[in-house]
Amino acid sequence: MGTQWAPKGTITLGRLMGSPPPSDPNLAAAGPGLYRLEVRARHRRLKQASATEEDPAEAYELLAWPVTEDTGHVTIRMDDLPGSRWEPRPTHAAQLAMVGILTDSRDDPFRSGVLPRPIRRPEDIEHLPRARVIRSSLVPAAPGDALAAARTILGRRHDDTHVLDVGPFEVRLTPQPSPAEGKADDDLTLTWNWDWSGGAPPPPDNDHPWASQLSIPDPLATTVRLSAIRTPSGDTELTINHDDVLAHHAISLGLIWEYVLARTTASLRDPAQHVEAHPWEEPLDQLAREYPSNLLPPWRGQSEDTPPW
Repeated sequence: MGTQWAPKGTITLGRLMGSPPPSDPNLAAAGPGLYRLEVRARHRRLKQASATEEDPAEAYELLAWPVTEDTGHVTIRMDDLPGSRWEPRPTHAAQLAMVGILTDSRDDPFRSGVLPRPIRRPEDIEHLPRARVIRSSLVPAAPGDALAAARTILGRRHDDTHVLDVGPFEVRLTPQPSPAEGKADDDLTLTWNWDWSGGAPPPPDNDHPWASQLSIPDPLATTVRLSAIRTPSGDTELTINHDDVLAHHAISLGLIWEYVLARTTASLRDPAQHVEAHPWEEPLDQLAREYPSNLLPPWRGQSEDTPPW
């Protein structure tokens, strides 16, 4: 199972070579938003095997329903065919996710030439659907140590606020008072705020003109809650809830939180490992260096009514 963002509220199937199946089913009809997808299969076989009367053809069922939260990918049951298993790449996924949030695109900007979308006004954003992102992982530490390790991954600290560097932007994660007494060691609430790294948008004639074509990904503050619960095995279940995010950012933010959890687990297993820069920092610096100021954005000439996502 996984989550998909449907900007038009429709999800259709496509064949591997591009053409849709004859029935062209419409799998979503609840309007723009997030949809949970579940794929079921039976009679799967090796690629070279052919169907027979005793061994019927492969069959698949695809279900889709609207949701307001993204909980990531879940495999209910894996078959035993070779090649079925895959290994997640949280660092690479987080890199593409953060670049995608800034450019409002899932394309690789170095291959496609995609530039950031038009500047979005706060009054346009405030009416867009919002969602919750939930991610959790078992980490080898006590609850207090797990939260401390996660805070170390959350970027440099300025006083008690964590700062994530994101190209011309920064994300400030400011701790909030715990809603319950005695929860300081296993519960942490943060306010997530996007801002320009210099406090204001760069002028068009700055050294990196691509940044002047960007806009704050989300001008509204959102809430992040980290909770740590000891499990019977002695590990800690570390859960991250990110509330009220823009629904079209939910999947990307989920990938970023999966990366934070993976880095937290790695740091707890090997405290001496080198703390690296976050994976999106280098490609964003490269974008700033390589995009010339006279490169016309591909959306130039679109209708103003065309949504930028």
